[in-house]
Amino acid sequence: MNTTPIPMQTDNYPPLLLTFDVSSDPSPLTDDISGKVIMKLQPDTTVSCLTITIMVPQGDDTDDIYKINPEATLSVSNTDWSVGNAVNIHNDATGIDYRQWPLSNTVGGVVSRETDFTVTGIVNDVGGSPDILIQDYSASTSDYQYALRQNSYQVPKNSTPPFYLRSLFAIDPQSSQYPCGAIHQGYAVEIAWDGYGGSYQLYQSGIADPVYSGTGTNYTLPNGITDTTTFCCVATNTNGDKLFASFTLIVIDPALTPQSVTTHKDEHVHGTLNSNSATCNSLNLASNAITMTGTDPDTDNLTNDSSSLNLSGNFSVDTATFSNVTTSGLVVQQDFNGTYPEINIPAKLSLQQPDITTLNTTDISVDDLTIQGSLTFTGQQAPMFGDFVPVASGTSIQQASRKANTDGYVIITVDLHAQNNDSIAYGGISYDGDKWFYAYGGIALGLPIAQVYGFLWLPVPAGTTWYYKGDNSLNTPQPATINILWFPTGNDSGSGYEAAASIPVPAGKANGHDPVQVIEQYRAARKERRTELVNSIETLLDTTFDTAVKEDMIRQLMSL
Repeated sequence: MNTTPIPMQTDNYPPLLLTFDVSSDPSPLTDDISGKVIMKLQPDTTVSCLTITIMVPQGDDTDDIYKINPEATLSVSNTDWSVGNAVNIHNDATGIDYRQWPLSNTVGGVVSRETDFTVTGIVNDVGGSPDILIQDYSASTSDYQYALRQNSYQVPKNSTPPFYLRSLFAIDPQSSQYPCGAIHQGYAVEIAWDGYGGSYQLYQSGIADPVYSGTGTNYTLPNGITDTTTFCCVATNTNGDKLFASFTLIVIDPALTPQSVTTHKDEHVHGTLNSNSATCNSLNLASNAITMTGTDPDTDNLTNDSSSLNLSGNFSVDTATFSNVTTSGLVVQQDFNGTYPEINIPAKLSLQQPDITTLNTTDISVDDLTIQGSLTFTGQQAPMFGDFVPVASGTSIQQASRKANTDGYVIITVDLHAQNNDSIAYGGISYDGDKWFYAYGGIALGLPIAQVYGFLWLPVPAGTTWYYKGDNSLNTPQPATINILWFPTGNDSGSGYEAAASIPVPAGKANGHDPVQVIEQYRAARKERRTELVNSIETLLDTTFDTAVKEDMIRQLMSL
């Protein structure tokens, strides 16, 4: 980029045909801070403009706007104008140095859209009212007499910066220095602000004295904050004037220290809950244990100031273990549920409203047992069914056996075949390997079963060795799937059965008649008889049927 000033042409120019609205941000421009000069070009279809040149004075004088270093920049709000390389020029007549940008029209010349040309740079520290220059090469669309034209625009510049305070925010050092509105407790956080004033004080809610005092515009809290906090920044200038700004920073996982907490919904503590004193109307430890530590947990951490242990509310424990409980009196006014290997109460056990669903103990020694209400033992409830277990599945299942560890049910399913798929499949169950119960499925054209979805459900007592098998017709193009399923009943563990490979299939019973083979033989015989009938019809009519016609006649006869 050329930084050597170029002599500027000093000829007199006619005024611009185009209209520019020139303003600044801030207004007036403030010395020694970043400022913008905005040139808003108004649309005018009666003017054709080919080029525009923007010249902004730069230097250290009152007639200059921006400092030379760093040099100002130009931005354009749309693509109707392309920006060429900026150059520095010098006006010999006035002695003013300018930063100059050439722009070219990219849409044919006619100005039909509003465009903002914005110059940004650091304003010098000398007040004044400098002028910017705008030149263009334009013509009226009525005659297209192009000429170089120029206007000057005055831009006020303040010699004394205004007193201001703004942009108070937090910066999270853990998140690439980005501004943030919420942080984790205990993490370092930087509080920053923008202002022009003599000094600053930063206050934190809950703390009377300022956490920072000085002329800087930022402060870092190395230990962060523990709870949602409001920060207030106070700026004071040399005249004693004050400006205030505040914002609230949220803590994602705050440390809560209220005087008291009252809730009406369930509360969940996933960590450690420590309390000097806890009062509970109902204490339910469904899946957690009470741990008492000390020299002697049985005595050091369990205190009973009265002669008896009184439970006025609900006391529900899934599993409670006491090696020995000795007391002069135990009074349970409401529910008392638990499992105890030994309860030794030599004096008195008073159950005013007993409801004992589970009481398992090897020894209960009670001198005086008083039950004012009813005493009900419901016993242990067991699930009726366990999880079902797939035993075997496939299109051909070899004969095998299982031994039932618990009562249960064996279920056989045989899928349907595709329509017009002349075939059949079966699944079988036997209690002894000799007598079988079968479930058939499929479509057997020419047989009474028609289209069938096979299903069989048989009970098996605990300790029984049961057998199963299954197969498809040998000529089946789309074999059906046979499933053997086991449903155990009662409070069983595991699958409810064990493989009985060590128990052989009874001799002479493993190779019984295959029901599919019997059906195949029956169907073949039926087809042979119907073929003979069709042959007889050919002889009777003294004709010969086409092969396809003959097969169709046999098929229809098979369905009768």
